[in-house]
Amino acid sequence: LWDVSFVALAKSGLTTTETRTSQIDTTAPALTVTKPVNLESSLSNLYTIEGTARDTGGVGIETDVTGTVADGVEYRLDSGAWTQMALSGITWTRANLDLGATQGAHVLEFRATDKLGNVSDIETRTMFYDLLPPNFTETTVNTTDTRFASANLTFGGSLTDTNGLESLTVSLDGGVAVATGFAFDLDGADDAAKTPDDGGTWSWTLDVGSLAEGVHTLSFVGTDAAKKTVTINRTVSVDKTVPSELNVTTTLTGWKRDASLLIQGTAKDLNGTSPSGIKKVQYQVNTAGTWSAWTDLNGTTNWSGTVALAEKEGNLVRFRAEDNAGKELVSSDSTLDVHA
Repeated sequence: LWDVSFVALAKSGLTTTETRTSQIDTTAPALTVTKPVNLESSLSNLYTIEGTARDTGGVGIETDVTGTVADGVEYRLDSGAWTQMALSGITWTRANLDLGATQGAHVLEFRATDKLGNVSDIETRTMFYDLLPPNFTETTVNTTDTRFASANLTFGGSLTDTNGLESLTVSLDGGVAVATGFAFDLDGADDAAKTPDDGGTWSWTLDVGSLAEGVHTLSFVGTDAAKKTVTINRTVSVDKTVPSELNVTTTLTGWKRDASLLIQGTAKDLNGTSPSGIKKVQYQVNTAGTWSAWTDLNGTTNWSGTVALAEKEGNLVRFRAEDNAGKELVSSDSTLDVHA
């Protein structure tokens, strides 16, 4: 505060003094926003904003809504017009601010101006009107059942959200979630994060070769810009060991009287840390110098089927057992002579 005195001196020597007090204030008010916090999510389009404003040592802030923008505490929504709020002591509030009917991100800005026109820095908060978590699917493996694997395994699906997306991560066996290795454009068509066009199809490949045999769990987490999450869990059993047995119980030696021969046998998958079990047994024949395509037989651990041969000497036949992880055990070739 400054006191300024004005003195009038008459020729007679008499004086008159007038004193005025003035204040020099070049400091802007201090503004604090307590609601919303940055990146907050609301389940309602009506939201109450709150905070404080002080002009300590200054001329003060207008406490009533005057209808002007010369002083007071103000907010604006999504770059709209500035709107004043009443100040009660140091507290300001605006109840049931309408964010609009459309879900998505909104930007709120706040400022305080004292009676001399000193303006605070603008405080900015981004918040979200968000009713639902992301739309997140995994459709490539597409099962919560244990999936057996001996080679790299790819997962994939879609991830979208009306508010845009924050992240897509995966954790292996309860470890640290990572966002690396995904084929996915998190920024969407406009290359701006957290915008509604974010998302689309995604894929991620599990490096099975680096894993030990046994059961492994995967947790995929999609997070939208409003911090809502969806988790998808998958289980993979790694089996890198071929089936343990493939036996033909039918006698294959000697001449056969029928070109259609019923052959039977057994197969087992018992080796390794996490045997996946026999998936199928197949056969191939070579009757004219070329091997046929593999053909399925009936059954797995106990199998049988009719093999078509040529009426000749030197038919070749072989068998293979494949486990549920894709590992194969192939028999040696057997020679069959047919004279019908």
